[in-house]
Amino acid sequence: MTKHKATNDLNLPGINIKRVIVKILKVNSPETLTKISEIQPDIIISIAATQIFKKNLIQSAKIATINIHSALLPKYRGASPNFWNLLN
Repeated sequence: MTKHKATNDLNLPGINIKRVIVKILKVNSPETLTKISEIQPDIIISIAATQIFKKNLIQSAKIATINIHSALLPKYRGASPNFWNLLN
């Protein structure tokens, strides 16, 4: 796991947003779950995750965990989902 960085540069009036960006090698590892519990996120957003999130990870956010995937799941899971989505 790489060092995380926190920023508050979104400048939305009346809204206090702290972004924490963490690059993780193994999303379900004890080290990852410990780091997430230290950060105490309201929301976890995952973009193009290559690993399946287990229940402990999904439930570690106070409000929600969101995974953004570029194709229909589970039909276009795995490598190159955009290619298979366009082909079919």
